[in-house]
Amino acid sequence: MPLAAQAQVLVRGTVRDSENGVALAAAHIVVDGTEQGTITNREGQFEIAVEALPVVLRVRYIGYQTQRVRVGPNDPRTLDIRLEPAVYELQELFVTGDDFAANVMRKVIEQKQAWRNRLRSYRARGYTRITLENDTRIALISERVFDSFWDRTRGPREVVLSKRETADFYRRLRIEPAGYLPDLYDDLIDIQGLRFIGPTHPDALDHYAFTLADRRALDDQTVYDIYIAPRTNLEATFIGRISVLDSVYTLLEADVRPARHVVFPLPVKAWEVFYRQQFDAVADSFWLPVDLRLEGTIWVDPDDIGYGAATFQQISQVSEYQANEPLPEAPYAQNERVIIDSMSVFKDDLFLLGRNVVALTPREAEALEVLRSEEMTLEQAFPPRDKSRALAVFESRRNEIDGPQFGWPEIMGYEPWLRFNRVDGFFFGIGKTLPFSRNLEVEVRAAQASGLDNIRFLSRATLRHGARVTATGRFVRDTVPRNASSMYSPALNSLSALVGQGDYFDYYWSEWFDFDLNYAFPWFRVSVGGKLAYQESVERERMHPWPFRATFRPNPAIDDGNLRSVTASLALGDGYKPFRFDPLRRIELRLEHSNPDLLGSDFDYTRYDVLFDGYLKTFFRNRPRPNGLSLRAYGGTSSGTLPVQHFGVVDGNLGTFSTFGALRSLQNQPYEGERYLGLFWEHDFRTVPFEALGLRALVERGTSLRLYGGHGHAWIDAGRLATLGFAPHYQDRFHHELGLSVTDIWGTPLRLDFTYRLDEPGFFVGFGLSRLF
Repeated sequence: MPLAAQAQVLVRGTVRDSENGVALAAAHIVVDGTEQGTITNREGQFEIAVEALPVVLRVRYIGYQTQRVRVGPNDPRTLDIRLEPAVYELQELFVTGDDFAANVMRKVIEQKQAWRNRLRSYRARGYTRITLENDTRIALISERVFDSFWDRTRGPREVVLSKRETADFYRRLRIEPAGYLPDLYDDLIDIQGLRFIGPTHPDALDHYAFTLADRRALDDQTVYDIYIAPRTNLEATFIGRISVLDSVYTLLEADVRPARHVVFPLPVKAWEVFYRQQFDAVADSFWLPVDLRLEGTIWVDPDDIGYGAATFQQISQVSEYQANEPLPEAPYAQNERVIIDSMSVFKDDLFLLGRNVVALTPREAEALEVLRSEEMTLEQAFPPRDKSRALAVFESRRNEIDGPQFGWPEIMGYEPWLRFNRVDGFFFGIGKTLPFSRNLEVEVRAAQASGLDNIRFLSRATLRHGARVTATGRFVRDTVPRNASSMYSPALNSLSALVGQGDYFDYYWSEWFDFDLNYAFPWFRVSVGGKLAYQESVERERMHPWPFRATFRPNPAIDDGNLRSVTASLALGDGYKPFRFDPLRRIELRLEHSNPDLLGSDFDYTRYDVLFDGYLKTFFRNRPRPNGLSLRAYGGTSSGTLPVQHFGVVDGNLGTFSTFGALRSLQNQPYEGERYLGLFWEHDFRTVPFEALGLRALVERGTSLRLYGGHGHAWIDAGRLATLGFAPHYQDRFHHELGLSVTDIWGTPLRLDFTYRLDEPGFFVGFGLSRLF
């Protein structure tokens, strides 16, 4: 879908200040009489391919006199262009009121609406280059040439025509080199999952304070530099400077960054990036972007394993606009926004011809040659850093995708293996993970408990093949929680038990070997595995948690025997972490099967489980933290005779501590059964209720309100219930509750819960965490 014929002549050059020789970055160069153009790189260098000579290049830079340079067939093809500064002459009497800048912006918004109403569609040719740097060097370069299409009713499309890149791990960092280029002239601007209020939004004066900063000249016209700053911290907004051309009142340039109060959704942990963009009158006087320059520091940790921050740069240029002409149907025949033109990419001649390409700097050119011969992975470019902390932290084992997060930190390379419960007493051990190669690691642990006198042992080997395949095998001798939870880890339960809140789990002894093989497809994960285990009951007297005198409940018996089972799971969407507070969207199906024909298993059953998480933005969607509704559902059923140690559970409070997905009025023990179902919802109103009440102190500290509900039930067949040797935590009806949480109390990550139980009236107060860090 080319817009013009192939270029034949390459013209290069440098644009400088005529007085001091300083290189001018982002100077705009256009072939006079056409829509073809480019911009200079950080060192003032440019290159532009033209069909034939002679041509006239128009060079524009705010604060300088526009210069036209003729290049003939016999002229040098490498130019040294010197621009003369345009001196702004202040009028003898120039009086402005406090609202001068606001009045200018009103006219800008009015003019924008006038020409935007005439714009039905456009197409253009674009180029983007992204570089990522670690502490010492450029780690990635990605370039693409693409055709851009925009239709008022059908939206945008980009068709990639040519590309070259040294690696593709930018995708894991949620960076798209071709595709959406934010237009800072838009009303609403999407950046990294947030929708920002643009400086020229119809209601911009309600969201921004505008202040006149300076006046410059562009040829014989005045340019107003205007500072913009958010009026409140309730919306996703920018801070910085915009430049407005007097008399026509159009936006010439924007130099902004996200305001400090803006919090991006995970896995983005920091996005400190400046956005710089220029606009020009193209295609019948429509003011559209001619470039986009991003520069700053980003910290995106998609796997939550400690990847470091990266220096991020992006330079894009757009030219050859054609407006209000029929667009091809092919780009809109697909739902994808970014489409690869495989035939054009295969030829890959646009880079060779220099068509629509922003010149590489010498440093980038050198790095490109090196990286072509030694492609880097994300782990090599940004090695995971030591995450050890003085206190216990929320983190997952390296080989776990889903599950509880609370564990103990590494100390001098060793991993403490510590816990306390009413069966083991105080449990002390240590372990170490040994990375034998880039793809193989082995973990070994040993421990001893003060109560149950059995030596504990764990060994694990994990083999990785590329970024998608992981195989893990384990041999373990240890006590195991009978009513296993996806919410609470043994380490977190230890803290609750030690302070006299009770022991959440029941336990049994097991010696087992298990293995699993995981394959991560782009949109889902598949896992298959197996287990060979010996499981037996543990008789243990009730203990008192030192120094408290609270008495623990008895530890019930299990169904002893040899277990041989196979497992399979299919997961789509995010990995599950109970203490991950960004929105989760996921579904997972699990299957476990055992029967006597499977290596002589003593058990005959099949268990089916499903887990679902969803999130829906509700009110104030343009804010950095919009109102939203979180949903969580999990449940399961079984056939055959399910051993009691494999009953499903609906989680409750861990003492008075809980998290989303647990029944907050169910005290210190889950419901269990052969079948189970838990349904949970929580609406986060953020700071809106306190805004309505005028409580600014709470609003400024981010304190917010959440309304939640929980509903759970577990089922045990009446005949099976009569044969159990203990009284399970069970009721033959649904548990219903409603509650209200005050979160981020006075700027802290704490949450206070007030829960009313509906099926059995009672009022409960608890606490939790509204965020981690």
